[in-house]
Amino acid sequence: MNIYLNNDVISDLSLTDSELGVYVALRNIYLSNRDYQVVTFNMIAYELFGNKDYKRAIFESIKSSFKSLVDKEIITIIDELSSTEFVVDLRKLYINMENEDTYYTVVRDNEVHTIMNINSKIDKFKLLRYFIICMKTICRTSGVYKDCGTKQNFVGFMTQEYLCSLIGISHDTNSKLIQTYNSVLEEYQLLYVYRHTEMKREKKTGQIKSFANHYGRYEDKDDIEIFALNYEKTCGVQEEIVQSDKSNQRRKLSSQYNNLCHDFDRYVDAYSDKELIEIYKYIHFK
Repeated sequence: MNIYLNNDVISDLSLTDSELGVYVALRNIYLSNRDYQVVTFNMIAYELFGNKDYKRAIFESIKSSFKSLVDKEIITIIDELSSTEFVVDLRKLYINMENEDTYYTVVRDNEVHTIMNINSKIDKFKLLRYFIICMKTICRTSGVYKDCGTKQNFVGFMTQEYLCSLIGISHDTNSKLIQTYNSVLEEYQLLYVYRHTEMKREKKTGQIKSFANHYGRYEDKDDIEIFALNYEKTCGVQEEIVQSDKSNQRRKLSSQYNNLCHDFDRYVDAYSDKELIEIYKYIHFK
């Protein structure tokens, strides 16, 4: 099921990561044809996890975040049925889809469930916020031609520095954290990140720069790669494409691996133990 999120809300850095998570759950609960609804803390937790396997610490975080959203007047409590059950007014969560000035981002409930159930010590609310921002920054117009039509709204190409700014952290001190986020989301096939092996050099200044990653939902992996490669070709018209040392090393390892596949007995003795370990690590990563 799709969950529609107001871009103004998910971009609001005054909301904590857990408050944003509760907002996501409430948006999935929200019914536009009702002025008031009954909401419980367990209901919110279930919307986030899709099961009852959440820890006490998460439950307490949901409670405090819910109360904070009330204090910030994003939701209104009409009546208190118990210490964990409330009649609430959620009408401020309404999104007018017909308004051209209203921008929203779509995530899926199964994506939220997968993130919140990841078996890791990583902060799930922070990871969820990062994933939402990645989805928010997907370009709605850029696309690739498929048969007679054009596929759009599937690829993003914002820099990691910019993505960090949108979730309220510094890239200088959190670059490894973002790499971890990307790796985890890729492992669970939620996000696909195309990492360019080439670099570009401005013909006028001679300055060498790396390409920003291209990313999107894992299911769009093939189209993201096509778009990214075409982007490199387009940049090559005005800027010189150059090979980085890292790119050359990757090509070398790939070539050595192909040699091993072609004639293992011959080449296994031709490479040192160090080279064989590097080949294994590279192929395993790929």
